[in-house]
Amino acid sequence: MAGTSSCRTTNFPDRESAHRTSRRARLSSQIDTRIEYCSECEAWHLRNNDRRVDELNQRLLVLTALGLRAKEISEDVGISEDQVKHRMRDLQRVFKAISRSNLIATAIWLRVIDLEPLMPQFAPPTALLNARTKGPDESASPAK
Repeated sequence: MAGTSSCRTTNFPDRESAHRTSRRARLSSQIDTRIEYCSECEAWHLRNNDRRVDELNQRLLVLTALGLRAKEISEDVGISEDQVKHRMRDLQRVFKAISRSNLIATAIWLRVIDLEPLMPQFAPPTALLNARTKGPDESASPAK
């Protein structure tokens, strides 16, 4: 891989290793994937190839990953709570997931959803950084 990249998905240095992983995913959980070359990070990626994951289902997955309950998701998306639960069960069946957390992890791994833009960027507090750079005697004595 060359240099730094904003591409944060699982990448493979060669097509053969990506193909082996794609084949394993297809055999173990019957998830249809395709292999794409990314010129940005100069590596191969797996992509979801399942047409049953439309924009609404992607939105449901993202909101579930953010910790919202079915009732809150239904209010946000504009469908009934029962429809949200039904769609989530269907998605679990599509991805052969045993739980919602397994569903979310699989969806992220296959890059069906991307949570990176939604994650806040945390910077360590400056006081903590200053305490780490000072020696033990300097942090105990007050500055005059």
